[in-house]
Amino acid sequence: MFEDLNLQRVADVTRRLNEIVREVEARPTPAVAPAAPASRRPSDDYRLLANGLDSLHAIFAERR
Repeated sequence: MFEDLNLQRVADVTRRLNEIVREVEARPTPAVAPAAPASRRPSDDYRLLANGLDSLHAIFAERR
């Protein structure tokens, strides 16, 4: 039961982070501000976090 709850919470957080990534990527980049280096763009950071949570979700699912 506890593992099912954790698995659901990880799935919910992953889903929300994926929504945030899509929202951030859909925002227009201001024309006056120079783009940040690729390694420091927020969408890249969110994507890395979302991918990490996807991996955790898969691990929890395998343990079930």
